[in-house]
Amino acid sequence: MGDVLFYHLTQSSLEEALPQMLERAQDRGWRVVVRAASAADLTALDTHLWTYDAASFLPHGMEDGAAQPIYLTTGT
Repeated sequence: MGDVLFYHLTQSSLEEALPQMLERAQDRGWRVVVRAASAADLTALDTHLWTYDAASFLPHGMEDGAAQPIYLTTGT
């Protein structure tokens, strides 16, 4: 079984910290699951990951069953 890492935000917002953490994970070849509290939060995260930086791309998918390096879900 792989490692499970948690990150507690204390000084930056989710919108600031998440893309940076996901870029680092992608550089390491890690697969990531991002769990949102609601469908609305999930949609907001999806939009943010597409638009946070015009020069960057974070390949990700939502609850459509596709295998993605970054998987956004509301599930467990």
